[in-house]
Amino acid sequence: MSGNSLVEEEDIWGQILRESSNKTNYFETKHVVILGDPTSGKSLLLSKFNTISDVESLKSIALSYTFSDIYEDDSSEDPIGRINFWSLEGESTQNDLLKFALNKENIKNSMIIITLDFSQPWSIVESLKKWLGVLEEQIKQIFKDDKSLFRELQNRLLIKWHEYVEPAQNTTAGTSSVNGGNANSNNIPSILANVQKKKKRRVNTSTIEDTSVLPPLGENILINNLGVPILVACCKSDSVVMLEKDFAYKDELFDYIQQYLRRICLQYGAGLIYTSARKEINCDVALEYIENTLFGFELRAKNQLLEKDQIFVPAGWDTLGKITVDFENQKVCKDADEPYENIVKKPSIVKRREMNQVSAIVADEDQEYLIKIKNQLDNLPEDMTPSTPTQLPSSPNPVDPTSPTNPLRTSSSGVPAAGTQSQVAASPSAERAALANFFTSLISKDRTSSRKDLKSSLTSPPSSTPSARQDAQKELDKLKQQQKK
Repeated sequence: MSGNSLVEEEDIWGQILRESSNKTNYFETKHVVILGDPTSGKSLLLSKFNTISDVESLKSIALSYTFSDIYEDDSSEDPIGRINFWSLEGESTQNDLLKFALNKENIKNSMIIITLDFSQPWSIVESLKKWLGVLEEQIKQIFKDDKSLFRELQNRLLIKWHEYVEPAQNTTAGTSSVNGGNANSNNIPSILANVQKKKKRRVNTSTIEDTSVLPPLGENILINNLGVPILVACCKSDSVVMLEKDFAYKDELFDYIQQYLRRICLQYGAGLIYTSARKEINCDVALEYIENTLFGFELRAKNQLLEKDQIFVPAGWDTLGKITVDFENQKVCKDADEPYENIVKKPSIVKRREMNQVSAIVADEDQEYLIKIKNQLDNLPEDMTPSTPTQLPSSPNPVDPTSPTNPLRTSSSGVPAAGTQSQVAASPSAERAALANFFTSLISKDRTSSRKDLKSSLTSPPSSTPSARQDAQKELDKLKQQQKK
């Protein structure tokens, strides 16, 4: 073997070793924070992102976490990146947990997804504004002491908006036009598309550093620049069939809804997508958009405004002029400033259903309930007692008051007999005092330990009955004795 060949072989192995040592540096970790109401469809959408965890097991967790690894292509064994998915369950009392998913350490490598429930289009704008407000408050907290980093992220989002380029015609459509109407050859494009689906190619490598060289933005674009990419996902988009059938929604109303959402997204520099996990609508497009935003991989999906359940508007494509054209083509509303809820109203049948729903009954704690009873007894007037017998309805065959079988008959001397009603009932003040003492004996002095006392009373033998129960038993015995007199 010649010396030159030995040198070439060493260079080849040296290159392989260097590439292997640098592989860890190529691995990137990004973050996606998913916000939305509890039933907006977050879990179903997340289940389509090839996550490592069973999404069903993450339901009802205040702040859930899972991740998905990114591979260069189908044949790759080693991932080139990872997406950490954080999902806030949606209750307003849990908003403080957002700081654990989105903070100063990871916001530079994060994006936000806000999910909306499209099966209830009358509430999606209110929900979107609510979650944008929650996000804005968290970002203010993150950058309250570091305005320079905030401006850096704002400039980066501004550059990304300007660098958006509409994808070229996709491979499937181009091949179909060449093959014409051949049925067998029509299968080839879909196969090629599937093979190339996971082939990652980085295209977003920005060289712009000074935003002053950028042209000015159009009207209403990024006027609320939060410095973090946002994707608004209208989940359950297959509900359009139900909305058309049950609530007589027309195409013009759907057009009005999407243009209204686009106006809000334009202000925040956000993308908009309609998805349906049940019908597999745009779920792969959403994942591709996430990878494009976070890793700079090629985005093959083009904007879509024709199919009302498959809307897709990537950040950087839309303008107020395009929205205005769509707004003028619909006849539902002619005033762009008209409140959304005045046009897309909640159906009356839904209002009645909500009004007829039985409110959940929450039982008081034992000690709170006993204290309420005792206070009611203490506040009773002197001439009243809770055990005062109610007057029985008159019988059709009244009993003769002089009959010996009548328990309420009076003696001949006019003095009530031993069984008169005045002697059946104890004196009001004495009975009220006995009842008050009874409930006082049940009330635990240490309310914080009431649950422990209850548990111990259920698990301990009868011989270890607390003294409070013995006092209560004594009071019950007194009441029984008074009833017998």
